Amino acid sequence: GGGAIIYYMLQLIRSHEQLKRFFATFSHELRTSIASLRLQAETLNDDHPQGDLPQLPRLIRETIRLQMQLENSLNLSQIEEASLFLQTVSIKKMMSSVHHQWPGISINVTGDDEVYADERALYAVMTNIIQNSSTHGSATEVHVAIKSDENGESLIVLEDNGKGFDGDWSKLSQLFVRHNHKSGSGVGLYLARALVEKMNGQLNFLRQQTQGFAVEIKLPSRGSV
Repeated sequence: GGGAIIYYMLQLIRSHEQLKRFFATFSHELRTSIASLRLQAETLNDDHPQGDLPQLPRLIRETIRLQMQLENSLNLSQIEEASLFLQTVSIKKMMSSVHHQWPGISINVTGDDEVYADERALYAVMTNIIQNSSTHGSATEVHVAIKSDENGESLIVLEDNGKGFDGDWSKLSQLFVRHNHKSGSGVGLYLARALVEKMNGQLNFLRQQTQGFAVEIKLPSRGSV
């Protein structure tokens, strides 16, 4: 009986490893294809006068959305076992590399600080929050304020001018919770919070008195580590 159990366990482990290898290969091929499609769409958009091909901006938005969904699927599958490489990261410099993904959104950054974080994970956090502002909030502006708090930690507040959130705040960022028929799966904000906590930080959603949606992120700064 014990030998049979060990045999079946080994079979399951092999199957799991084969599935992981297949998923990694498939994801790499899909990522390459989507990146190529986006590059071609952006090139066509640059080569044609504004309004000449009105479908192109929508095509670019859809390729960005597909890229985000693929990256989120990869991050979600690895969130428990992934090891992060914590290093000094300039938030303002990172935001400058984020901006090009949403040409229709004005991203304004005030202040700067160097946080102790995983650069790739922090990039995923920022892009998911801004994608949420774009897709679900229909925002045209995102303001990013960066400063140090009284404990020497870095405080990052992202605030948009979108339509805000009118669902159940206690369930916001819970995985696969749909707040209405137009809402997404919640994967983006779930990953944002999970990755921030994995980097020894905190992520909070701020209730706005007026329209818009705001997220507060606390991370260890270089001086506090």
